Amino acid sequence: MVLGALEGVYSLHDPPDSARHTRHSPATLFALSALTLDAPAPTLNLSMTAQNPIPYNAPYLWQYIPLALQVLVALGAACGMVAVSYFIGKHKRSRVKLEPYECGMDPVGDARGRYSVRFYMVAMLFILFDVEAVFMLPWAVIYRQLPAITGSRMFGFWEMLVYLGFVAVGLFYVWKKGILNWSNDKADL
Repeated sequence: MVLGALEGVYSLHDPPDSARHTRHSPATLFALSALTLDAPAPTLNLSMTAQNPIPYNAPYLWQYIPLALQVLVALGAACGMVAVSYFIGKHKRSRVKLEPYECGMDPVGDARGRYSVRFYMVAMLFILFDVEAVFMLPWAVIYRQLPAITGSRMFGFWEMLVYLGFVAVGLFYVWKKGILNWSNDKADL
């Protein structure tokens, strides 16, 4: 609850024809009360519960303070690490470091050369099997609450088992086709 100059002046739940109603928004009143010298400093009750996730009379934009703090901490950490690396690290220019391609292979031949289809197959398989984790993680998180959602925990368990069976069939197919075996060059794709 906002205290100080705002107390008793404005409530978000007052009807418009109320005697206490003003034309100013809560954020404006909050800013004005902070500028007056004789008013006590306004405070905000940040106690949030599951039933009331937003403080009762908090101005709307105050809800974003935790997000803004998280962004500032993340940016500060990233900039701090770059600055420490810049000031502590060694900066020696060499012919190898100035080459446009340095991943352990010598840059020979045309840069626009063709890649094997296997690279694309591995990328697609990674995406397909990564989707498995996208479905399994939320299921594992809510597994204990499944009786309230579906009526039975076993229904959710068997549902996930069927899903994993489909994923296993896909993995078995890929394995039998030899897509994961890079030793032979003539895999039937």
